[in-house]
Amino acid sequence: MAIGHARVARLAAWALAALVVCALAAAVLINLRDPEVSPQAREMARFALPAMAAEGNAYVFLLGLSAPPSVDPLAEGQRLAAERDAALSADPFARQRPPHEEREADAEHDEHLTFTGDLDAGCDIFTEPCLPFARARNGAVRALFTGNRLLIDRYEQAGRMPGFAAVPIADKRRADIEHRYLGRVHAVLLTVAALDAQQENADEACAFLQADGAFWRRVLSGAGTLGDKLSAFRALAEDARLASELIASKAFDAAACGSLLRTLLAPLTATELSLADAFRMAFVPMVRMLASWPDPAISVEPESWAERHLKETPLYDLFYRRNASINRSAELYAAIAALAAQPTSRFIAARDTFVADSSDLASVGPSWIYNPLGKALIARHLPLHVDYIAHAHGVATYLKLVRLQLELRLTAVPLAGVPQFLARAGADGANALDGRPFRWDGEHRTLSFDPADRRWRRWGTSVTIAGR
Repeated sequence: MAIGHARVARLAAWALAALVVCALAAAVLINLRDPEVSPQAREMARFALPAMAAEGNAYVFLLGLSAPPSVDPLAEGQRLAAERDAALSADPFARQRPPHEEREADAEHDEHLTFTGDLDAGCDIFTEPCLPFARARNGAVRALFTGNRLLIDRYEQAGRMPGFAAVPIADKRRADIEHRYLGRVHAVLLTVAALDAQQENADEACAFLQADGAFWRRVLSGAGTLGDKLSAFRALAEDARLASELIASKAFDAAACGSLLRTLLAPLTATELSLADAFRMAFVPMVRMLASWPDPAISVEPESWAERHLKETPLYDLFYRRNASINRSAELYAAIAALAAQPTSRFIAARDTFVADSSDLASVGPSWIYNPLGKALIARHLPLHVDYIAHAHGVATYLKLVRLQLELRLTAVPLAGVPQFLARAGADGANALDGRPFRWDGEHRTLSFDPADRRWRRWGTSVTIAGR
């Protein structure tokens, strides 16, 4: 009897092994095919943002934001752009660039400006209200402004430039540093504005918010990358948040700030709201990463994540189909760009349709038998990209809400009259994402809306209504 059980066990083991081998063989056979790169992918891979003259381009100027005091920021930005062109010709695959550790060491010993002072003296307005924060740190805020005056002057100079068009550079580390400094300078200026508004300089504070918002709107309507646009949406949301605090404060100066804040809080135009071109631009590095070997139709391929981590393994040869990955990615990014061009009122329905059409990438299923590694690479940023678009619509809706808060304050509507004011406002008093009126909480004197993205859920959308 014992022998019979052993024989059954061996037969079961052999059957299981045969089943695994057959399944593996079937998977390998399924993955042998790889279609040609589609015309859609070839066309999308050649997408380029429109260029503009460096002299009026705030992007080029900001590349040199922290250039040494003796160096013109615009000239530094032009140098970095020219350096990239020369590097691309000499080393198209970025094989000869110094190791990361050497590049970081070089950054510590150059003559570029550094941000100095107590970084905690800059207000993070989505963490705590900025007005009491600035008031409690008066001296530290003024010292931070004085200690970084050259960076601030350059920021303000960039804000007066007429255009914004991204240009690629070879030194990505330098671009990251400038981007970080840009955020810090904005936080300092926001805190200074909060302080000015409480020290009888409300006109200066509101003038800053209006001018700063105008600059970030030029970034949104310009030829920026996805990162540029997201930074602009955040900065504009921060400006609107401080405006909301000012409107709700007892010391709000309607005469000095009313028209300036109306300009800041004007509805975003379709061009300012759309991330379509930013996603089209994002496809270009994506397709280069997916291309394991150069393809004449897809320009040159820099060092990629897939190359560094997968190309040396048998799995890469067996279960990664380059052309199929490129084609599916092109379809996905075209659909994302179309989603990003939708107006706020149609976004939720368009998003649900997009998610349903992309269900093969949203979760692992039978379709992942073919090209599983390619699908994993394509799908890893999909939820984030959809959330980016939802966030843009959240910013547009928040501007609309704060504009309503401003009108309630300027017309001195009593708290008991807020529901009637909302009813008369019609579409201007509703969340365009879901068509519902802004939520009025009479007990806490707040208006709010339900956001569709993670950032606004974390930040909160409530604005306080002043009155009795």
